[in-house]
Amino acid sequence: MRTAESGPNLLNRIHFAINRLGYSKRTEQAYTYWARYLLKYHRAKQPIELTAEDVETFLKYIASQKKSSTTVNAALNAINFFFKRVLEKDMGELEGIERPKSSTNLPVVFFHEEATSVLRSMNGVKSLTASLLI
Repeated sequence: MRTAESGPNLLNRIHFAINRLGYSKRTEQAYTYWARYLLKYHRAKQPIELTAEDVETFLKYIASQKKSSTTVNAALNAINFFFKRVLEKDMGELEGIERPKSSTNLPVVFFHEEATSVLRSMNGVKSLTASLLI
């Protein structure tokens, strides 16, 4: 069993694990950010003592801060990496996390056929005005 390690040493281990696997510098920055945030959030515990419940609590906190589903998933991936590759510990099952819903975006640009169809459905002054805008 390992002794408790300090935060900076664990963050160095993230750096080495990411470089060994050939991940990008941006991934390293993101994973280090989320690991540091998790450790700061649970500063009363040693990192090796963290459990799935602690991770769930942290992720629920992030989700409650109105973060996007992409952000919550990025945090989860980073923490999963931290557990497996740095702490060399199974994170366990995470069941109680309610992830924010992804928003569905409407298309920004009409296709030519769509614009033509809209123009054909107009008449009078509106049709003239829309035609002049093209």
